[in-house]
Amino acid sequence: VLPDDNFSHVLEVGCGYGRLSPWISEYASDYVGIDINAEALNMASNLHPNLSFQEDNIAEITFDKNSFDLVVSNTVLHHIPPDVFQDAVSNLSRIITENGTFCMVGVTEGPGNDVTWIRSKNEYEDHFAKYGFTMKDTVERDLPWRDSTEWVNTIMCFER
Repeated sequence: VLPDDNFSHVLEVGCGYGRLSPWISEYASDYVGIDINAEALNMASNLHPNLSFQEDNIAEITFDKNSFDLVVSNTVLHHIPPDVFQDAVSNLSRIITENGTFCMVGVTEGPGNDVTWIRSKNEYEDHFAKYGFTMKDTVERDLPWRDSTEWVNTIMCFER
């Protein structure tokens, strides 16, 4: 789903301990991974000392406008509560360049719970459309590791 383009600056939102960071960093010459979990970031820094990691919250992101031409987020946005979700989307949109790309994986079907807020593909599309993004590609996949087949992850790629 990720485009074959070469990017200058990539941000991984919710990088955790850096499981996907080396792969994501291959898409650009400059990589930054952020997470709210300082302990996970410490692990990421130790595992991948050649990559840059910092503590940050997407609802209050501190990067300058138009800092990244690619932003990637794996299973993060469905953990953003409804009362701050629009702020998170607004901040992501602010830091992505005018011709930038945002790719994400999120739970789009399922019962949800106290830390998972289910949003459909159309809801994500509507939120990002407010900032000039169009959905370029999607791929759905069941989550067989869950106790139920009701959970569906969707890979979504938006471009501006």
